[in-house]
Amino acid sequence: MARRTDLTLSPLWSAGAVVQRRHPITIWGRAEAGQPVHVSLAGLTGAASAGTSGDWQVTLPPLEAGGPYDLTAQAGDEVLTVPDVLVGDVWILGGQSNMEMSLAQCRFMYPWDIQSADQPGIRQFRWPFSYNFDQPQDDLTAGAWTAATPASVLDFSAAGYFFARRIHQVTGVPIGLIFTSVGGSPIQSWMSRDMLAPFPEIVARLDQLTPQYVAKLQGDDEAAVAQWEQQANARDEGLESGWQTPGFDDSGWAQHDLTVPLSADLQRSGVVWLRRTVDVPDGCAGGPASLVLGLLGDADEVWVDGQLVGNTDDRYTTRAYSIDCLPARRCVIAIRLRVYNGRGEVTPGKFHLLHTAARDVDLDGLWRVRRGILLDDLPEATVWQWEPAGLFNAMIHPLRRLGVKGVLWYQGESDAGRPGKYTDRFAAMVQGWRALFSDDALPFYWSQLAHYAPALDHLDDWGDFRRQQAQCLALPHTAMTATTDIGDADDLHPANKRDVGERLAWAALSDTYGCDLGVNPYVLRSQG
Repeated sequence: MARRTDLTLSPLWSAGAVVQRRHPITIWGRAEAGQPVHVSLAGLTGAASAGTSGDWQVTLPPLEAGGPYDLTAQAGDEVLTVPDVLVGDVWILGGQSNMEMSLAQCRFMYPWDIQSADQPGIRQFRWPFSYNFDQPQDDLTAGAWTAATPASVLDFSAAGYFFARRIHQVTGVPIGLIFTSVGGSPIQSWMSRDMLAPFPEIVARLDQLTPQYVAKLQGDDEAAVAQWEQQANARDEGLESGWQTPGFDDSGWAQHDLTVPLSADLQRSGVVWLRRTVDVPDGCAGGPASLVLGLLGDADEVWVDGQLVGNTDDRYTTRAYSIDCLPARRCVIAIRLRVYNGRGEVTPGKFHLLHTAARDVDLDGLWRVRRGILLDDLPEATVWQWEPAGLFNAMIHPLRRLGVKGVLWYQGESDAGRPGKYTDRFAAMVQGWRALFSDDALPFYWSQLAHYAPALDHLDDWGDFRRQQAQCLALPHTAMTATTDIGDADDLHPANKRDVGERLAWAALSDTYGCDLGVNPYVLRSQG
């Protein structure tokens, strides 16, 4: 009978992995304490014994770009095989929501890029974000590699994919992207306690984040949300009177033009309903369609002829809902908008359309609108993934044994206007990450904040922040790409991520890959 040894590999060593070329290759996992573990990859072999805690680690010599290879690990009679491993260049994607933004969220800008994304040499590793305030985690507990296809690429970072595509086109080297971006995260959430030591006010906050403190506040926040939602559902006249049904008479409602912001009254907290009757194009009855509604604040539920087709619980995700079967002649679209903090919004200037096989139906223009219930603001909840050190401990420290080519960084919207100098925090983070990966010259390339009209209300904060981002070029082996020309006045998350990715790729090709590309006015490079 085969003897089990509880052999496992890190999730980073799963099917389709990309390994950094020309760098020692560290493979790790767990097995029964004291059990010898043998590994092989591309003709290289190594062995180690699991320690008393069950952890084992083997380091193999560097390889040149190539593959696919099978990685095997054996302990006793147990053998694990990881197929389709490539050797190439690995880049970390760091920052907040503009790096996190997926191709699915800007799919209508890039239909050809998505349809042609059959790129087996471009892969992304992704896992559910997590945080840990107690201590740095040793390893990840989940995650998977995915090769780019027209279907899978929708979940790729848009900026990351366009970066990888350009690098892959020029070099022919497989590219692996490690997705570590979390929306809204300030820089201190990506820094370790040691990196934060020069900032005692931030360390003091980290010291507050005991398990008992976090659990209590999480419970309080969940109770407040549940109470607010219960009131919204119980007292909403729209739900009580069936405003989502196609037969409801909305002829007495006010009208709102989607090309302009909601009135001040409709922006107040509570529930607001919008309805519109739409003619279905000839020949499309019974067929599928997509409903695109841009950005809605804060949360929504959407019905088409009384059938719920989708819902979203944040204000930053582009709404795109699938309709399985269009009715004949015409249909009624009903939107139930939940507004939490007096910032109700149907963002003007976005795509609002019914996408059918025959044609797109423009949904801009007049809708019927009425308030369902006016409520007090929902108390602001603590966003735990934004707290100091939590994301570093759970998402960056477990990567330390990887070889990486460099870091792409798109972050800062949450730090503009914060007290203290961003340059100091950024320098501490870069130096700390370089120490973590044992590479004093690890390239860091970042995007400067893009144009955003509401930021004009805080012009000094955003202008000063952009200047501080430029001052960070004093760090060697860095570059910054300007993006003020490709922002979106109405959206903190501009959809043009192709230029973002390609400008970052230009920086990398010029500095890291040594390509002679001349001068790019959108890329500023450090002198070191």
